[in-house]
Amino acid sequence: MATKKPAPIMIPAQEDEMIGRIYSGIKARQDRPMRLSRLGASGIGEECLRKIWMDWRGYDVVNFDGRMLRLFETGNLQEDRIVSDLKAAGYAVYAKDSNGEQFTFTDKTGHFVVKTDGVIKGIPSAENTPHVLEIKTHNKKSFEELEKKGVVISKPMHYYQVQAGMLFSGIERGLYLALSKDNEAFYVRRIKPDTHTQNDILKRIDILVNAEIRPARIGESDETYPCRWCDFKEVCFDKKPPLKNCRTCEFSRPVEDGKWWCDKNDFNLPMELQLEGCESYFQKGK
Repeated sequence: MATKKPAPIMIPAQEDEMIGRIYSGIKARQDRPMRLSRLGASGIGEECLRKIWMDWRGYDVVNFDGRMLRLFETGNLQEDRIVSDLKAAGYAVYAKDSNGEQFTFTDKTGHFVVKTDGVIKGIPSAENTPHVLEIKTHNKKSFEELEKKGVVISKPMHYYQVQAGMLFSGIERGLYLALSKDNEAFYVRRIKPDTHTQNDILKRIDILVNAEIRPARIGESDETYPCRWCDFKEVCFDKKPPLKNCRTCEFSRPVEDGKWWCDKNDFNLPMELQLEGCESYFQKGK
């Protein structure tokens, strides 16, 4: 006599509801309102300067769901865990400055910032040489490509980030440490200063800070590579207007010390006012 399968305690719709509530709770806990920040090392190697410029100036905001926010949190937790692993292995790792914050470096304009994962010493064959530490986690496919092609080719944005860390910290060596989230395998490479890449970083910062109009698009349409997958494609191709804030206004411009100036009202724009705009707001041209 065939054994009758027990009825499920929960039906798929109820399971989906529970999962949805978990992700909604994560989003409610972690989600932040839009904020305007400085140009960052993690994005300076982005292929499209227009995307970097629009992101920096608050043309649009990327909204992540609860699953993605949890994934980002997992990466941050892994960084702390890896630092602990390195210390347990006998390496000297300095993950925080004297104020208990990430090591932070800026360029001469004050508009570009580098926040490193730390500084490490004790590296084999260079025990006394400090290295800028950059930690990344990868899924299986990304990690296998990293092992096969190396960081320069497989993860150029990560490579630019390490080069920016060395350039603005004055530390002449970098250590790129990657972890596979699939099997806990490590990938470690020492990185030397690359004059060509560092000069390109400086050139990019100069272009972005001093650009009076939007940098050119790199794609012909929002449905072709690489624009098809860009978070800013709708505002980039004028399918929706930029968000209203001081940085998308024709009258604002970046000035020294990382500040923003309003030519219409003739004053420095405090950060808390930049998100609001004012009655004089005028949208920047295409």
